[in-house]
Amino acid sequence: MNRLFLLLLLQASAIASIADEYKDPLSNVIYTYDPAGDRAVVKEGKEWTDTDDFEIGYSKPGSPDAKDEIIILDRFTVDGKEYIVSEIGQYAFFSMGNITSVTIPPSVRSIGRMAFAECTALSNVVLSEGLETIQGAAFSSTALSSLTIPSSVQSISPMAFASPSIKTKNITSLIENPFKVWDICSPDEKEQVTLLVPPGTKAKYEATPDWNQFGTIKEFLPTAITSPAMHREASTYDLQGRPQPQLQVKGVYIRQGRKVVK
Repeated sequence: MNRLFLLLLLQASAIASIADEYKDPLSNVIYTYDPAGDRAVVKEGKEWTDTDDFEIGYSKPGSPDAKDEIIILDRFTVDGKEYIVSEIGQYAFFSMGNITSVTIPPSVRSIGRMAFAECTALSNVVLSEGLETIQGAAFSSTALSSLTIPSSVQSISPMAFASPSIKTKNITSLIENPFKVWDICSPDEKEQVTLLVPPGTKAKYEATPDWNQFGTIKEFLPTAITSPAMHREASTYDLQGRPQPQLQVKGVYIRQGRKVVK
């Protein structure tokens, strides 16, 4: 009797853990969410193992039909309930060669392992304040030529920005108190990349493991101009310039400077 009760409990738990999905009609990015909570995740890709050769491979990403230019939603509404997008799942866009641009909103706290790995055409990424964790190889083998790391980041896992073609020429870190990291780029890359750091922090970076391996470390000049993507609540606007986190009504909207008709 106890075994039967335990089996039924496990089955109920498994059913409860199944997340619902929401697909953004503008970007075709798929999000998963639990109706019992209020948080959402950019759907992770599937991982498979070849048991014959004991090799790990990766099947299709979580959003296989995602558009070339992606703006991750900060929130969406389903059946009148709002869900906050707080994470990008592992392998979410793995090996999607069509993606060229990604903007990640302040609501996202974590970018999963290999989330954008081998997105070979990805040349523009905007990371917003609020991001805390960048997991291993998240942006490896992309076409990034520069990247700005927000001051809110607290953890960067190995090979987060590694690229075999060494396309990343400079990294700007807004972190004022650098923490120890491990091989966020390959040794060859670090020799060729310029690391730009906040005024007055060069000595800190030169004394912090792995950051001090970059070939050139320079302090950048402060500017009053900040990226609007660091602060905006929505990436889509109506014709009156009002932010529209979700397109609830049919009409004409502006997204990334382009007209969108719903």
